[in-house]
Amino acid sequence: MIEKANYEVDLHSHTVRSDGNDTPEELVEHAIARGVKILALTDHDVKPPATIDEDGKAVCITEYAKARGLDLIPGIEISCETDISDCHIVGLGCDWEDKYFDDVNEFTINSKVTGYKKLVNALAADGMDITWDEVISSQGEDATERNVQKKHIFNLMSKKGRGKTWAEAKLLEIGRASCRERV
Repeated sequence: MIEKANYEVDLHSHTVRSDGNDTPEELVEHAIARGVKILALTDHDVKPPATIDEDGKAVCITEYAKARGLDLIPGIEISCETDISDCHIVGLGCDWEDKYFDDVNEFTINSKVTGYKKLVNALAADGMDITWDEVISSQGEDATERNVQKKHIFNLMSKKGRGKTWAEAKLLEIGRASCRERV
């Protein structure tokens, strides 16, 4: 039995395109099953998908959701480089065809690849058996360095014994990084 949501509006959700567990289609279906009426799809650092595949045909994702009784708001959660470990800006209802978002998308991907490689190298330098190629291949079928999310690194850390889940591995890494910065 699917548990009903405590709310009918969710303005911050993720798919497998960042640190969620559902495909965009599954996210829509699960939101509907839980009684959500308005959903913002806000994956980290990637423009929202304009379409989804329905029976081999590309269908507008907002129309797909609307036909099932869900108002879907395409959004993005942009990671910011600050002295604070987790700072994000959520953008909703933007003109995703504007060149600005292509530029933001490209800048963010390049920045993440550089930063995530540094993280993996720091983990390896601290004695963790982890490589960048391993992180890339852990993604599955869409395996490219441009698609790497922090969740992939934390998931791999968890599989290698640093935490029971990717979320626990993330907390351990944040704590480790904080201690390293104090030294």
